[in-house]
Amino acid sequence: PQHQQQQQQQQQQQPQQQQRPPLFGRTLSALEKASRSIKGLLNKLTRDNYDRIYQQLVEEARTPDSPDDRAAIVAVIAKDVFAKATTQHGFVDLYADLCCQLHQDLESCQDGSEIRFKRVVVSNCQQSLSYYLVENPTEKELSEEEKYEEHVKFRTAMLGNALLVGHLLKRSMLSPTVVFLCAERLLLERSAGTLETLCVLLGTLGRNFDNPSWKGYSQLDDIFFQLEGFADDASQTQRTRCLIKDLLDLRKSKWKQPSPGGEASTQTASRQQQQQQQRSLNDIYFVRRLSGLCSRSVSSHHLISPHCSKCTNSLRHISRSSSSSSS
Repeated sequence: PQHQQQQQQQQQQQPQQQQRPPLFGRTLSALEKASRSIKGLLNKLTRDNYDRIYQQLVEEARTPDSPDDRAAIVAVIAKDVFAKATTQHGFVDLYADLCCQLHQDLESCQDGSEIRFKRVVVSNCQQSLSYYLVENPTEKELSEEEKYEEHVKFRTAMLGNALLVGHLLKRSMLSPTVVFLCAERLLLERSAGTLETLCVLLGTLGRNFDNPSWKGYSQLDDIFFQLEGFADDASQTQRTRCLIKDLLDLRKSKWKQPSPGGEASTQTASRQQQQQQQRSLNDIYFVRRLSGLCSRSVSSHHLISPHCSKCTNSLRHISRSSSSSSS
């Protein structure tokens, strides 16, 4: 009887085991397949293959038949592009061009339904800015190494958000009032991170918006006036004040970036040459003073004597100083 009961229990458990979904080899949904395909395309995106990758992204967005599926895929594209742009600062210009072109080409489909790509991108920017102003990775209960890693990721994404917003403003994809809304919130916090983010934002769009003919110029000039006060604020860190001063100097130069071989490098080379001359004069003075004290000087033509221990030590000192200066 016990053997029969065990067989009955095994027979009852077999249908239940067959109904369980497999752990591996799960069939992906259409949205998951599209998401994987979009990530792969964005990983391959460069300036050289931009047109080919862009056409494939547009096809992925227009392939679904239902408006809900199209909206879901567009949201995936916007989210992935935003994540790439905020973490890869060197390619933010490329991703800004991609956002602008997708906004123009995906505004409407053949069936008349609209695809709100711009709305999704703007929503991601607003949510990220609100998150960065509230969240602080250093307040979490983490080790020092983990805190540092979180801080680097946090700062990279925060500055990347400012870069992307600035490039979208330059392409007229966002309203210019976004500049004043972001600046107001960043100036209100007055922290090192928010002020650095504001410097990055203004440095990105300054060339295009810092013009007296622009209707919002007076408000923008007031923002720079407030930054001048932070540049002389002793409560701010030295790095923050230097960033603000660099931004103000860039504005005074009409947003012209200094060339690598320009006046700054010439001044640096001249300063190094003066320092080298001063070291040589000091060495000559040291040798002459020592030769005056040395009793083994042969004549006035020999400032030092090779038979004197003091002279030998002085030569070693000069050779060490000259090698360190050359390195």
